[in-house]
Amino acid sequence: MGLFYFRPNSRSLITFLFILLFSNLSAAYQGQKPTGLALDMGLEASYGTGSDTDGLVPSRSLETGAILLDLGWHLDLLTPFFRGEYFNSGQTTDPSKVSNQNLSSTGYLTSVGLRLDLRRYFVEFGYDFYGSRTISVSTSTGQREVYSATQGGYGALGHEFGSDFAVFIFYRQLTYAHSYDGIYNSDISANKLRFFDYGLGLLFYLH
Repeated sequence: MGLFYFRPNSRSLITFLFILLFSNLSAAYQGQKPTGLALDMGLEASYGTGSDTDGLVPSRSLETGAILLDLGWHLDLLTPFFRGEYFNSGQTTDPSKVSNQNLSSTGYLTSVGLRLDLRRYFVEFGYDFYGSRTISVSTSTGQREVYSATQGGYGALGHEFGSDFAVFIFYRQLTYAHSYDGIYNSDISANKLRFFDYGLGLLFYLH
């Protein structure tokens, strides 16, 4: 009937997918940072919740601000890095509504991460392996409770503006499996303190 059609075989399909992948990676590679040291500083603002893994601690809302520093190495499209972060969280839920508990706190995090650069966009994943969180409100004995044995992870999606800075959105989950109230050390791995956060950040490229 004069109709022309093409039925791809496995070889032609593989060739087509290879060409498509290569062209996309080539386009993404253009304009990437040269191989070498990566040094970034950033700011984050987020909103989230705090509770525990068994639901014994009532969930409450928190707002968090953080400053971070990344040290890594550019490898074409990939940048592995170490991150240090200091944060300050404020509980926005009235303590009277959550058993008179207040999880307002300050602390720090250490993580390892990997960033994939695609033209002006990047995707980033990290693992939080060390840190602590000090509750701002003192206990009945006048001590401040400290949580440690930190584990967590985060993911981010960002867009670069020029060669100096980027804006990103992120999501993070953290748990703490140890507590110290100034008198007792407690293993709370069976009922960890847990936090979820999502927010917006700025990243400034220093090198």
